[in-house]
Amino acid sequence: MDRLARNLEDLRRVVRELTGKGVAVESHKENLKFTGEDSRMNTLLLSMLGAVAEFE
Repeated sequence: MDRLARNLEDLRRVVRELTGKGVAVESHKENLKFTGEDSRMNTLLLSMLGAVAEFE
């Protein structure tokens, strides 16, 4: 996730734009898939992973 965006805000924007175009974003390491119809738990996990990556 840290290579996809510079910070959490950018990551959420990129994922939202891609899923809006019908692209599924998958993280194999964390075994997560974002499709635009994500649960609140997936949104929380994306935010947590983005925040950790931002501070690394």
